[in-house]
Amino acid sequence: AVARSGCPNPVAVRLTRAAISSWAEAPVATPAAPVLEAHLGEAEMQKVVGSAVTALKGAKQPRLHLGVGAAGAASLARQVAELTGCMVSTTFSGKGTFPESHPLWMWPAVGHAVPPAFKQAEASCDVWIIVGARMGELSAAHYRWNAPRVAFHVDIDPSVPGANVKGAIQIVADAAVFLAALLRALEPEKAAMS
Repeated sequence: AVARSGCPNPVAVRLTRAAISSWAEAPVATPAAPVLEAHLGEAEMQKVVGSAVTALKGAKQPRLHLGVGAAGAASLARQVAELTGCMVSTTFSGKGTFPESHPLWMWPAVGHAVPPAFKQAEASCDVWIIVGARMGELSAAHYRWNAPRVAFHVDIDPSVPGANVKGAIQIVADAAVFLAALLRALEPEKAAMS
């Protein structure tokens, strides 16, 4: 059950010789993929999404930072970026979550890991939405990255949001659930701009 729920992590399985040899005769059942839900209730989700929308509206340059946990929500992430004009970056393991040929794409890193040509652009990002990224040692430039003043840190694993992003608004939710809610909340903004 542990291997089929929550955040994917390595799993070790110890099998006896008898169990391995019996596999050739036994039918193999494919387990259903886990269904990941937001841990927040509807009211709490609306509240944090409302805060994110307000922050994005007041931002000079918002940034969307995606980890591998956002891979299943790549289409939603792209729509949010295009609607808000967020500069987009990823963790190294999150590469491919956002097309690197897109004009809003920046770089797969933060802080000291960003090439000098991108330093000024990164410094201009005043509101960050971090989705599906643990912000561990490599992702946080060996922990030398200074977290932004305004950050929303979203992850399905309750131990992740805010762990390495001090002061972040912590949101325990599946990336797709959060980004879909954010997109719905931003739609009226899109209509008002048209």
